[in-house]
Amino acid sequence: MASAQARVCVMDAQLITDVFRRFDTNRDGIISKEELMRVFGKLMPEHHHMEKLIAQMDTNGDGSVQYEEFVAWILKAKSGDGFDSDRAGILSAHAEGTQQKVQKVRASLTGAKRSAVFVEQLDSEKGRASLASMSKEPPKGALAICCALHNLLKIRSAKIDWPVAQKMLADPEALISSMRAFDPHQVPDYVIQSFEQALKLPYFQFERMAEQNFASACLGSWVVASAEAVRDLRLLAPVEAAAMRASAACRELEP
Repeated sequence: MASAQARVCVMDAQLITDVFRRFDTNRDGIISKEELMRVFGKLMPEHHHMEKLIAQMDTNGDGSVQYEEFVAWILKAKSGDGFDSDRAGILSAHAEGTQQKVQKVRASLTGAKRSAVFVEQLDSEKGRASLASMSKEPPKGALAICCALHNLLKIRSAKIDWPVAQKMLADPEALISSMRAFDPHQVPDYVIQSFEQALKLPYFQFERMAEQNFASACLGSWVVASAEAVRDLRLLAPVEAAAMRASAACRELEP
C-alpha cells in the first residue's frame, strides 16, 4: 500500500488543482452539487451512487465542495474508504482529457513544420545557387537575416558583421546541416529577444525578399518559423506537464 507521503508526492498540488478546476466550471473556488453532477455525468456516465459520492466529499454538509474538502478526499486514495474506483475514474477521465488537449495543442503548432519547408527550399538547386549570389551581392536586409540566423544556430545574442555572415554562407553544406539539426528545445529566451524586433522588418517577409534573392527569403522565413517553434514549445510545455502528472496519478491508483 502506498504511503500518504508518496500519494502527496504523486498527487501534487498542481494536479489536484487541475482536477478541481475541471469541476469548478464557473471558477468561483467552490464546486456546487450541480457542477459535480454535470461533470460526473460526462466523465462517468455509468456512475450509480452519485449522491453518496458527493456526501463523502462534502464533509461540512453545506451542499458544495470546497477546495480543501476536495484535496482531503483525493488524498484518501488507498485508505480503504471504498471510493478508490471513483478516484481512479475521475483521474483517468482527467488524464484522457489532458492527453486530448496535448494532441490538440500539438496539431495547432506549425513553427517546426514550416521551418522544415524552408530548409528544403534552400537545399534545392535554386536555393544553393541563390546562396552563392547572396554571399557575393547581398540584398538589403541580408545582414539582419544572417545575424538572427547565426544567433539561433549558435545559441548567441550578439551581432555579427558581414565577413562572419559571408563565412557562414560560403559553406552551404554546413549551413543546411545545422539548420536541419536545429533543436528549438535548446534555445533560451534571450536568443529570441536578441532579434525579435527585427522580425517586424520587411526583410523577413518571404514574398518581398524572394523578389531580390531566393536564399534570403528562405533564410529569413526559416528564422521566423524557427522562432515560432521555440514559442510553440513554451505553450506546449505546461500542457504536457499536466498530462504527465495525471498519468502518474492514475498509475499510483492502479491495484
